[in-house]
Amino acid sequence: MMKKSKKIRIIKKVHFILICAIILFFVNVKTFCQKENAKTFNHAVDLLSRNSLDSARTYFKSLLSEKDIEMRSRSLFNIGWAFLEKENYDSSMVYFAKSLLLTNDSNARYNYIFSKIKLNKRQEKNKKQNSEKNQSQKQTPKPQSTSKKMSREEAQKILQSLQESEGKILKNVREIENSKSKTKSPSRKRW
Repeated sequence: MMKKSKKIRIIKKVHFILICAIILFFVNVKTFCQKENAKTFNHAVDLLSRNSLDSARTYFKSLLSEKDIEMRSRSLFNIGWAFLEKENYDSSMVYFAKSLLLTNDSNARYNYIFSKIKLNKRQEKNKKQNSEKNQSQKQTPKPQSTSKKMSREEAQKILQSLQESEGKILKNVREIENSKSKTKSPSRKRW
């Protein structure tokens, strides 16, 4: 009887040691992966700082499948930054918005609004240039499309919603500028 209880204790100890070894193995694998991800992230930031935007974007995209929310958010932010540097404001807004969905970061919010403002200015400039071009060429009016015309009420509703959105964006920009001036931090910041 004594031998049987001794064998059971030995078996329990062996099981305990095996479980501990398995846990340590997975902890080491996770730590290794985190270190590799940090190396990849730092390399991508280095490429971004050297203005190698496409290469940096590729490295950041490789980190988007990570479970670490902070790493994904920073990667999305930096992809947005790369698009912002290339003056691709549509794409930069998409990535800043995705970053904001993961973490409510003020830098991502600021850069999203900054991209939106830049995009609006570009569109206004293009409209102005097109209207000036059309006036200078005095083109004959084009026939109206056969698509359904929008009612006046629908147009007013859309205009009102756009004005409300613009007001919210401008309010956010003012809040961010006020908070930035209080903290005296740089206007656009990279992680």
